[in-house]
Amino acid sequence: MLERTLEAHLGLAADWLWIDLYFALPALFPERFERPTRLADCMSSFGIETFQRHHALGDGWAIAQLFLAVQAAHWRSPRSAHADSPISNAAIASTGGRSETGCRSA
Repeated sequence: MLERTLEAHLGLAADWLWIDLYFALPALFPERFERPTRLADCMSSFGIETFQRHHALGDGWAIAQLFLAVQAAHWRSPRSAHADSPISNAAIASTGGRSETGCRSA
């Protein structure tokens, strides 16, 4: 939807990698998440708080903090295969430094 809108209204072709933590978290941290989960549960699992839930800025802040926490935990994990990681520096670098993340905000 976002890509179509950028193309239709601004003539821009989005060329970035989407990393959806809603699906990635259970795969990366099966000991924490059995299945995709809500943003509030993701935040609680990593001890993340935000200043305003259910608003774009507050939830965006929480998702950014969650991504950083996930990335840090992943790099500390002895079981991670960094070169093949879905959140590796190579994957982020391939987007020109841009990344998108998200858990379902219910």
